[in-house]
Amino acid sequence: MPKINIAILHGIGKNEIGYADDLIKGIEKEFKAYLKEISGRPDDGAPKLNFRPIVWDDILGGNQGKLKVILERQSKQRKRKTFAGLLTALGLVPILGLFLFSQMIFRYPWVTAGLLLIAVYVCYRFGFKSYHFLRTTVASEFVMDIIGYLNKDAKAMIQQRIKDELKIIDGDKGTVTFIAHSLGTVIASDFIYDRQEEKDFGNFQLGNFFTMGSPIALFALRWGADAFNKPIRVDNPNGCWINILDKDDPIAYPLKDLNKEYNDVVLADKEINVGPVGVLHVMYWKNEEVHKTIARKLAEDWVRMSGKKN
Repeated sequence: MPKINIAILHGIGKNEIGYADDLIKGIEKEFKAYLKEISGRPDDGAPKLNFRPIVWDDILGGNQGKLKVILERQSKQRKRKTFAGLLTALGLVPILGLFLFSQMIFRYPWVTAGLLLIAVYVCYRFGFKSYHFLRTTVASEFVMDIIGYLNKDAKAMIQQRIKDELKIIDGDKGTVTFIAHSLGTVIASDFIYDRQEEKDFGNFQLGNFFTMGSPIALFALRWGADAFNKPIRVDNPNGCWINILDKDDPIAYPLKDLNKEYNDVVLADKEINVGPVGVLHVMYWKNEEVHKTIARKLAEDWVRMSGKKN
């Protein structure tokens, strides 16, 4: 019985084994439903999807850790203002103005003034923590992923990791579907392109490509959209490239509008709502619409491969 081999690549940030569990469970659930709908037969329970989540974050993790230590040390060396110091820096005029304003407007001015003072303190306290988080964790774990991947040696190590993982599911002997998120879409695209050009990985072929929250369009800025005109190709004549994005995701951009070449190879820029602004970029993995989009195509592929359609 045929199986569809599926490689999964995570994006920026710290990722470990198990990062794709929600995505896999969601796709398997929807796959069974679509299989019954398309074939007219209930699922027989035999394995049909062969997932291989690939972790590459550890390759860049060493440099991330070193950078984080440096940033944290620098942050501690900076003079941290106390709350009293903050009020002193603001001066008495705004504080007196706040008090007078509360006297004129509110029924209980002392209570109101106290609450406003507490609000200022909370903003100060957690604002500093947020600032510290942005300067250390975000800079080291997110920005360093992008900068690190641009290093030639790091890119080669990541591509070798993908090769080694794909061999486990015979990815060097046949067709593979890729599902990738964020920076992982760039890594997957580069890997596929290099294998197609160099033909150095056996009989590897691309079946489908599902990109989630992809910044590929941003990487086009390195050359310009018109010069960025050599996208990967989908080797399977029945395969497709679907670019899934939330229009409010600041990292994800449409691909069909880049140029004619991308318009020809990308089947659709599918816009969906994956979550609230601020955290939506990491919410694709759990989104039901994402699961359904991928599962429907895989179900169609499996029915075609197996000849099980009524």
